[in-house]
Amino acid sequence: MSLRPVAHRYAKSLLETLPDEATVARVDGDLSGLLATLRVETELRRALVSPIVPLERKRAAFRALGGGRFAEPTVRFLEYLAWKGRSGILIEVMEEWNELLRARRGEVLATVLSAVAMDAAQADAIRALVSKRLGRTVVIDHKVDASLIGGFQVFFENRVMDFSLKGRLQRLKEKLHAA
Repeated sequence: MSLRPVAHRYAKSLLETLPDEATVARVDGDLSGLLATLRVETELRRALVSPIVPLERKRAAFRALGGGRFAEPTVRFLEYLAWKGRSGILIEVMEEWNELLRARRGEVLATVLSAVAMDAAQADAIRALVSKRLGRTVVIDHKVDASLIGGFQVFFENRVMDFSLKGRLQRLKEKLHAA
């Protein structure tokens, strides 16, 4: 069973309880920093999501992670997740939070796979291409996939734009088999 619907409800509840845009921005900064940390610090992530770790230790860890810098609503929300036994879906909640904020801002997430790392100019060109097609602001999530051989693929809103050498070779192969 997917935990996304549950994570979505928690993220939506957090967003709806915040009093103003300044607080939303502050909590967003807190959660973005925490998400980046948890993606790198696997031991910390395991401890925070483990049902074996007592609630009080998780609460202390959330407070320590913020180092006094997290906004009070962020700390209360993280403690609430731990209290409800939902710290195991913390990363999913933060990803849903990001989705809700993008929707609120009218932004679209586009995942770009490229054969090699892109520079800022290339990322901007792809962002402009997708933005023009959708008529909305696009946020780029870039990943490298050497199997593409060359070029790139863009995934957004259940669509794919394939400008990779691997894709071109596959389409050529299909045409030759059809002939």
